[in-house]
Amino acid sequence: MRKDYACEKFPIHGHQDGMADVFRATHKLTGTPVVLKQLFGRHPLPRLRARMKREIQIGRLLSSHPHAMPIWDADPDNAWFVMPVGESITASQWQAELRDDAGLRALLDALCSVLSVAHDAHDADSPHGWVHRDIKPSNVLRLDGRWVLADWGLTRRPAGQTSHPQRTKHGARMGSLGFAAPEQMSDPHSAGPPADLYSLGQLIGWAVTGREPQQNLPLMPPSGPWRAVVYEATQMDPNRRPPTVQAFRELVDRQFATPAMLPVVRARRLRALLDAAADAAPDALEQLVALAAAHTDDAALYSDELLQVSPDVLMPTLMADTTRAVHVVRAMHEQFCAHRSPERGEVDAVITWCLAIARHAAGAGELHLLEEACGGAFSWDARWDQWRPQEEIRPWLRTLTGDAASSVASVLRAHPDCARHFSSLADDVRVDHQIRSAVAGDTGYATASSSATAPTRSTAPDGPTPQTAKASQTASSWPSSSSVRHCRTLERWGRIQGWWGDDDYDAEYIASTTQQINDMADRLASLTPEARSLLTQVLEHGENTSRHLAFPGAETRIDLSELRRRTRLSKAKTDRLFAEIERKGFGYIDGDPDFGEAPPEAVIRDSAEGQIDDTVLSSLRTFAVKADIPLSMLIDGRFDLLD
Repeated sequence: MRKDYACEKFPIHGHQDGMADVFRATHKLTGTPVVLKQLFGRHPLPRLRARMKREIQIGRLLSSHPHAMPIWDADPDNAWFVMPVGESITASQWQAELRDDAGLRALLDALCSVLSVAHDAHDADSPHGWVHRDIKPSNVLRLDGRWVLADWGLTRRPAGQTSHPQRTKHGARMGSLGFAAPEQMSDPHSAGPPADLYSLGQLIGWAVTGREPQQNLPLMPPSGPWRAVVYEATQMDPNRRPPTVQAFRELVDRQFATPAMLPVVRARRLRALLDAAADAAPDALEQLVALAAAHTDDAALYSDELLQVSPDVLMPTLMADTTRAVHVVRAMHEQFCAHRSPERGEVDAVITWCLAIARHAAGAGELHLLEEACGGAFSWDARWDQWRPQEEIRPWLRTLTGDAASSVASVLRAHPDCARHFSSLADDVRVDHQIRSAVAGDTGYATASSSATAPTRSTAPDGPTPQTAKASQTASSWPSSSSVRHCRTLERWGRIQGWWGDDDYDAEYIASTTQQINDMADRLASLTPEARSLLTQVLEHGENTSRHLAFPGAETRIDLSELRRRTRLSKAKTDRLFAEIERKGFGYIDGDPDFGEAPPEAVIRDSAEGQIDDTVLSSLRTFAVKADIPLSMLIDGRFDLLD
């Protein structure tokens, strides 16, 4: 009887976020604290009573299960029921509890055990049993030290037992946004056990990342075994998820089983299978791609093994699951040589690898994969400026039209240092207008001052003065105003070179020099402040020498102990900064050129071959010396303040 329970005045959960109010209460006869869930209003609607009846029914069915919230008492007319007081877990407590894999696996084991019983509780003619349809953190509680699954208010009865199918007809929505499976947002009546497994996948993503999920967007952990579990469980198509709780548990066990070998070793053996047996190729390819998708943080697997497999060979397997392919391509360009420096030809290889996938994606209309592959190719081209891949990219850009051209143009705009390598296409009328706009440096956004700053051609009626003629010719010969950012520096550089102020100066050379200055500023800006500081010390205090090379000034030597004293950096930190400077293309650094002779020195060469023409280091030295400018100002990228 309802009068047997004394409720607190205010509910701990109001009906605004559901159909009922939830109160803390006490059983008057025994003094037992309970939680009482009661439909709102004196005369609840029949559909709400039917839903609570369903919740009471499954609660009593599972009452003996240790990981289900039991029903202790209920209204014969299905207006309220009573359950024990569970411990609600806050987000911070979740994070502390589930920080390690063992804690999260214990939670999943508890939820899977109760879901397995519910899903299997069906009639002989029913394909499945009860489906929860609302698994989320707030419905997972602690009871007497164990995890329990609560709130079966949105549960789906076994097929054929639905009391009123129109309540969940096609087009209705049911479940909590972010945690609910996609089919619950369109046809919740059809939701089967895979819907609960989708919610478990999102629950894992929430626990591992600490972020709230979004609807129809899998919340993928950045790396590790949970990534593969979430990937499989949160497929948009329910037929591609694990079909049962048992299959889901086997997936988790498989990911956490002690591997017989390192992923990179397994990948090497799979590559050997590809080369040895043609009939084993499809299975080996699927295993290799799945391995890569499960270990997106393994730089050795991607750089040393997967990159060696032709993308044309991988393409059928990649295109069979483009969502997985996007993860693999992203990991390729992010993890490439993250564990070591690239060797000769490897940068070309990763660019052409991504480009090959971009070609296939463009042909298949897979725009997301196209954009990811182009992002990888263009980012590495921007950093390394490799002419061989550019000779492949340029003719391909000429072939793009429609949506593919629009997508690639957007990626080019996001990588302006790459786009300028293809500026020759800007005036080619055969190229799609969006590609031409992107390589011309157009950001795609109009600015209020664009018309005021645009270069103009004008001459006085009686003929220009030498000064106005120079200005007019210079303005008409330079690149667009958006790319000429350091005009004062350009003028100062020109005065040093001796051509600024002469009547026969070379406007094309001015434009070329402008581009060099802009490129140098952009490259310096890509360095961290600590790396720029270290580069300043090397150039200011290093000794220009040709001790081992025939080119004067082709290398800079500096006493490492003196360098560390000046910079107050440890050896490990210095080595990391040297690696960054080298990776950004500011020289080739040999940390032990004389095999341990005293004093220990670092040698920074302008190029691998020792050439000094048109290199960044020699240009910095020359400009600083001739212009009498502090190197620190140059290297900090303050070109706009030089004058």
